[in-house]
Amino acid sequence: MSEVNPHGWGVAHYVQGVPQIVKSPDMAADSPVYSALSNQIESSCVVAHVRRATHGDHTVANTHPFQYGRWVFAHNGNITGFDDLRPTLLDEIAPSLRSHIVGTTDSEVLFFRLLTAMADGGVLDTEAG
Repeated sequence: MSEVNPHGWGVAHYVQGVPQIVKSPDMAADSPVYSALSNQIESSCVVAHVRRATHGDHTVANTHPFQYGRWVFAHNGNITGFDDLRPTLLDEIAPSLRSHIVGTTDSEVLFFRLLTAMADGGVLDTEAG
């Protein structure tokens, strides 16, 4: 998939419960760093993503996975009509979380909308189990 999805890559893994993320806007198939990481990481939870951009430029800020505290998120797919939905979705994100959005992808907005729902449910700031 690293050749079919050429617009960046990212890998998140946890060390003592803290996410460690490495990502690049370059194609994973051409990256010696991606190759080395994929063969060296040891963790009970790894989130890896290769990007095929539908929204947002090919930048590190738009490359998955995204992080907020101990939470990481990657998304495959496309939110249909995102350009029209973006203002509404942003309004539904808690103001304290909205300021942490640094990219322009539908996936990052979706992540922060999910974090808002978690905050509303009282599970965003709970300790890892």
